[in-house]
Amino acid sequence: MNPNGAIQCASFCSPYTFAGTEYNSECCMYNCGNTLDSFTFGTGCTRTCTGNTKEICGGDYQVSVIFKDTVPSSVKVPSGSRYIGCFVDSRTNRRLPSYVLQTDTAMTPPKCTAECKRLGLRYAGLEYGQECWCGSTISYVASGLVATSQCSMACKGDTTALCGNADRVLVYDTQA
Repeated sequence: MNPNGAIQCASFCSPYTFAGTEYNSECCMYNCGNTLDSFTFGTGCTRTCTGNTKEICGGDYQVSVIFKDTVPSSVKVPSGSRYIGCFVDSRTNRRLPSYVLQTDTAMTPPKCTAECKRLGLRYAGLEYGQECWCGSTISYVASGLVATSQCSMACKGDTTALCGNADRVLVYDTQA
């Protein structure tokens, strides 16, 4: 399969826990699984994805591994959206750099995804309980995916929903 990006490969490998891309665009069933026998951090994964040059899709004989997490019930997926995952974020290198709505004490996942969709931006991310970030791509998707449990801060506008954490952004695809 040629998914053109890491996110598409993760969807292709559903319901497996791990997905992998290599050679810019390859995502095959042998790159999907529930366990990793071994892995190493290295410098071999340097090829950008065919469909998104901000993502890394492996290298020559190197597989970029994508970790797919179990979605807890506290992750409330807004209608028309799909949960992508929890990512490490940084003030100097934002995952979703295109737009931000900060310090909104009424922030909820539906409010954030609706705002990003209204702006024509595909991805919506919630961070620190009250921030909404949007982007047309997710920067460096394969390198910062962490367990959803790290995005455990309640939303200011709905304390039963999750809105990321400090330097952790909970990301949705608004075009699901």
